[in-house]
Amino acid sequence: MKLILSSEITKKIPGITVSAVVLKNIKNLRKITNITQLLRGVCAQRKLQLKNDDKKKEIMGFLTNGHLEDKIIPEVQLLESKIRKLGSGKDIAYKNNLESLLNYLAVKNLVPLFGMDLDQTEKDIVVDLLKPKQGK
Repeated sequence: MKLILSSEITKKIPGITVSAVVLKNIKNLRKITNITQLLRGVCAQRKLQLKNDDKKKEIMGFLTNGHLEDKIIPEVQLLESKIRKLGSGKDIAYKNNLESLLNYLAVKNLVPLFGMDLDQTEKDIVVDLLKPKQGK
């Protein structure tokens, strides 16, 4: 199996660096409470920070990097959406341990992170820009 960058992503973001983190032995069949606790903890921390207007501007400014929202790539918009959800007092939903761990790392480090269970894929993985559904 190979990890391939699409030509569209290299044109849109020249000099992009992509890293692959391989997490082994994460069981996705049942929820692991340690991972859930990590996610809840970082979400609570961000919620407190977002109550402070100056800190909220700093976080949102970091995500948008001073650009207009329509210029942000969709991956950052999805992370921004998670942070806005936390700011309004809501929790981030997750389906399994891997998604919970990736949400934890994304919210903690303010970096858009996505992943998949490699046990469920047999083909090469092409890294590309997200194509949002129409109307979203």
